[in-house]
Amino acid sequence: MKKFLFLVVGVMFSAFSFVMGQCQITGNLIDEGNEAVPFANVVLTRIGDKFSVATLSDDKGYFCLKNIQKGMYQLNATMLGFEIWTGSITVTDDATSVNLPDITMKVSVTNLAEVLITGTSHISEIKPSMIKYKTSSLISQSGGTAGDILKNMPSVAMGGSPGHNRDIRFRGLGNAYTKVLINGRESGLSGNNRETVLDQIPAASISHIEIMAVPGAEYQGEGINGIVNIVLKDNANFGLHGKAEAMGGNHNGTSGGFSISNKTEKLNLFANYDFLHRNLPKPKDKLKTDFSNGKVTQVEDSYELESKNFTNHNLRTGIDYLLNPKTKLSAEYIFGYQLEDKDRSLEYTRTDGAGKFKSAARELKTEYKPNTYHQVYGAFEHTFVRQAKLLINASYQTESQKKTEEKATYALTQKGKWANFQPALENKYENQNGEKLLWNATLSKIKLGKSLLNVGYAGEADSRTFNNTTDKFNYKDTTWTKSSNGFDNFKVNETTHAFFVTDEYKLAFLKLKAGLRFETTKTDGNAQTTDLNASKSYSLLLPSATATINIDKTQYLTVNVGRRIRRPGFKDLNPFTEQKEPTKYAKGNPELKPEKAWAYELGYLKNFSKFNVGANLFYRDITDVIQKTITEDENGIVTEQPQNTGRAYVAGYELMSTIKPFDFWQLALSFSRFKSEITSGAYSGDALSDQYKWSGKAITDFTLPKGWSGQVSFNAVGPKISDSKEESTIWFADLGVEKRFLTNGALTFRMTDVFDSLVKRKTERTDKSTTDETEYGLGQVFLVGLSWKF
Repeated sequence: MKKFLFLVVGVMFSAFSFVMGQCQITGNLIDEGNEAVPFANVVLTRIGDKFSVATLSDDKGYFCLKNIQKGMYQLNATMLGFEIWTGSITVTDDATSVNLPDITMKVSVTNLAEVLITGTSHISEIKPSMIKYKTSSLISQSGGTAGDILKNMPSVAMGGSPGHNRDIRFRGLGNAYTKVLINGRESGLSGNNRETVLDQIPAASISHIEIMAVPGAEYQGEGINGIVNIVLKDNANFGLHGKAEAMGGNHNGTSGGFSISNKTEKLNLFANYDFLHRNLPKPKDKLKTDFSNGKVTQVEDSYELESKNFTNHNLRTGIDYLLNPKTKLSAEYIFGYQLEDKDRSLEYTRTDGAGKFKSAARELKTEYKPNTYHQVYGAFEHTFVRQAKLLINASYQTESQKKTEEKATYALTQKGKWANFQPALENKYENQNGEKLLWNATLSKIKLGKSLLNVGYAGEADSRTFNNTTDKFNYKDTTWTKSSNGFDNFKVNETTHAFFVTDEYKLAFLKLKAGLRFETTKTDGNAQTTDLNASKSYSLLLPSATATINIDKTQYLTVNVGRRIRRPGFKDLNPFTEQKEPTKYAKGNPELKPEKAWAYELGYLKNFSKFNVGANLFYRDITDVIQKTITEDENGIVTEQPQNTGRAYVAGYELMSTIKPFDFWQLALSFSRFKSEITSGAYSGDALSDQYKWSGKAITDFTLPKGWSGQVSFNAVGPKISDSKEESTIWFADLGVEKRFLTNGALTFRMTDVFDSLVKRKTERTDKSTTDETEYGLGQVFLVGLSWKF
């Protein structure tokens, strides 16, 4: 892999030296919502003799002016629908290179509906139907992953062991209820519930993260709780640019990366490479009490210590080529590699109801999981005269997730010594391979009178293959016996076609957007060594509508309604049984149906001179709820299996505020509360699986003299409580300090879990047992780093 990376970097450097541009004045045009203003007219006029140079901003809002002689100039930027922007520039000599700060263009307001009201802070932007977080402003998460960024966003909790932010839990529900996209499309490694594995994405490669609670019809229907879109840095500025950074700290933590891009008026080449290494020790105590007829029959007391090392490598490289100023061809390649290397020691003792010793064992297990993915992407874009845009794109991804597990179980005496010299030896091999093909054609911003139309078609073909075998050592004939029960070799193919149309209309103070999406899906699953097959097809109409009322130029009210779905996870459709712990198993269900939900939102935002306040109310009405059922047999073996269990609702509210009383200090606050309940079926009255009650966030920033800045983030997530499971409230605080020097350099210090408070306590109940479990965090983890831009 190292040779491959060196080869790519070498090729890119050769290309960069070939296409270096000669821009003398560059800049970026944005609107008041920080969105690009593409294809605006930019004219530079020399004061005195009226010599002028003109160009168009590109599709990202950037512009480049060349052949500028020394003198005093006036710069004008004009675009239909915007006020004219004018500024002065002085060029001191013919070789001067000027990179202007972002130029904000104001909309030419003819009615109140055209005003875009946002609640803006150093960290976030709150818009109607969207919350955006800027990665560069979260210095307390420097050197981290996308999961580290997301944990600070309103209503977000993260899945994974303490300190390992693997996947998102938004608005109180599990990872299956929120769809994660990267640059607007599915990409990267995915988990059992189709969730994107967020610890594979380095924070340094991210520009910002958007959360859309009720997306429009142009987005895919998955995500009952909405869509998270991780937008990567776009390398859009003209000229040769780059950045190098490296960080290191305790627990063998290292991270770093290198990015380089060169953009001319015709060609943009870019390459980004990032790596990350962490060691995550995870101690865990567990007490399982079995009972019958109200009496304790057995107590199992165990202690587990897991040491997990994981290493990430990510490479992204691409090219944009302009056939003409409004027609672009793009190609991109992404490579991701994640290695998880675990060592686990588990020791347990079992006693009867009277406290008499029954048995004890020590289990030693190693786990090796190399995961890789490759994605290629291509796109054609053309912008027409009236700004209508045609986009045709496609991507192809292959994904491989492998796991080799070696386990030795030693029987122990009451005194903790080996009972014999023949431990039970077992090796497991799991392979999960996936292929995903996505294609899309969209015609957007079609102006028909006062309406703005978007129409499109999208398709997806997904294939997953699961292969699992187990080897057990037989001491009698000293051989390994291979086993596979037939269900362990399972394949799922799924194809979806979607058509959508949306219409946007503005009138006086009211902005309306309505859309309709039609999706048809076919899923085929089969166990490759048996006759077990499962096939199903379904079609859905997914309407959506948004109304935004601008009360005045400082406040808005927005109403959203839409229909969303949650498809069963691929592993949930796989019928094979997996042993998770000595007495705990899990298996899938190929007969699962997708969940359907109506989503309702009401939002409000008000800006004041020194602060803003926002609030959201939301409700989800869900049918065909997928819930993990827990059963336990007479031998104390617990089995989890997903089932469609009836109807449920999720409701809650979010409160957000940003306060900036002084130029050097600002504070961002959020608090959210949630409730869910299954209202029909066998689990009526219970909460949904993994549903937590509330979350609270606070991020305070200090901008100090001489390039110093500091940030402290506080995070608390309330308990999960259901009839079968409970999990305690967790809280923690992170710290970041940055010192900028010599314009382009920065020194960074980051510490997570400052007060060593991150502990997860869980309780699980069945009709035959109660299990109490405590997982401990890493304690204070710090990183120190250096970065340099050029």
